[in-house]
Amino acid sequence: MRTALALVLVLAGAARAETDWLGRLDRGLSVQSPGGFVRADLSGLLDVEGYYIDQRPPGLLVTDDHGLANARLSLFLDTQVGRHLYGFVKARLDRGVDPGLRPDGSARIDEYLARWTPLDGPALNVQFADDLSSPVTSEYTFGAGRTFGARSYAKVLFVQRKTSNFIEEFIMYANGRTPIVIDGATLGQLDNIVYDNSDEMKREYQALQFMGQHRVMRALTVNGHWTMQLKNDGNFEGESPNPTGSPFGDYPEMISLARSAPDGRLDDFQRNKVRVWADYVTGLGQYGSVTVAPMYRYNSGRTYSLVMNGQPLSSVQAARNPGYAGTPTQQVFFGERGSQYFEGYGLVDLAVTYSVPVWRSAQPWIKFESFNLLNNQKLIAWDTTISADPASARDEFGLPTGYVQGPRFGQGTANSHYPGPRAGADGGRMFDFAMGFRF
Repeated sequence: MRTALALVLVLAGAARAETDWLGRLDRGLSVQSPGGFVRADLSGLLDVEGYYIDQRPPGLLVTDDHGLANARLSLFLDTQVGRHLYGFVKARLDRGVDPGLRPDGSARIDEYLARWTPLDGPALNVQFADDLSSPVTSEYTFGAGRTFGARSYAKVLFVQRKTSNFIEEFIMYANGRTPIVIDGATLGQLDNIVYDNSDEMKREYQALQFMGQHRVMRALTVNGHWTMQLKNDGNFEGESPNPTGSPFGDYPEMISLARSAPDGRLDDFQRNKVRVWADYVTGLGQYGSVTVAPMYRYNSGRTYSLVMNGQPLSSVQAARNPGYAGTPTQQVFFGERGSQYFEGYGLVDLAVTYSVPVWRSAQPWIKFESFNLLNNQKLIAWDTTISADPASARDEFGLPTGYVQGPRFGQGTANSHYPGPRAGADGGRMFDFAMGFRF
């Protein structure tokens, strides 16, 4: 017992000595001018990564070593000049992707920042919680596959993804308000905004993926990929077109989450996405070869919501204002999120490539591609503008429960309302022509 107590005291003394040493080191890495007008703090992070290479990725690692160690040193310099100017620099020393090529390492500036704050600290109305942390995404994937003889294989995957601990802005009456004073003149007040973590928002994804390949003959191979979304639900989009912010935590006395942030299917929900393609290679002897690759693409309809954006508060909501400095606007949903569906569509693409060897592996090639070969011009999305029905009943927040369709509801009003030949391109049928030299 005495021995154990003595050991505990020794360890506690060593830990305290180490803590004192780290404290002295931290103070030694801080420089401050007389009066504290200029202050600079230097900190660092040292980590070592070791790994063993069983099969070297071709073209990625040039070294012949099988065991590699890569030490990384990161230095952070924070500088504050007065109350208004702040600077940050991050320098990094490491041996790159392939430590065998840079045994002595290389140094570089990874990040730098300069920030000028025209207002004094107490006049700023945006704050961050002390324990703010990044969102957490949990993902589980299960798969099974099998080969069928020497010509075919099939694989199935199940994917589940759930996100929590979101970062959200909170505009609440208890956070207070900040007066805006410039050159002694008070220009008004702003509601204080506090960024903190929250689990009120939800986003959950589940899907099955089926993949397969069958070699019909030596020159012909058929491939397939099918993604079936089982769930893509949540109560806020959280991504483009509204990448930041949500009604959660904002003006809770006045905003109805049931009408501004209902649960349901997100706008990128798509039940089925299918791709089937083939490669047929025919040899022309000394004149080279021709590869023909047709593809069929099917996309089931995406979802949309019956919603009005940027709506003012009703008289009932405004009467519940405890004294905020600002007046919010809101989204008003009619029904669940993603309660409506656009149309699905299918497209046919074709690629033809001709190549001829001229010397060893060197060969010129010519490629012709057509996207949306059959020129599908189906209406797959449309205007979804609605307005409130003034004759409909009101809910407990004084918001209308009925809507009327806009004058162009259901009509195509943008290029994106029709199938695009490929991502980022508008229009119907598209042709591409390319040529090059392969060696």
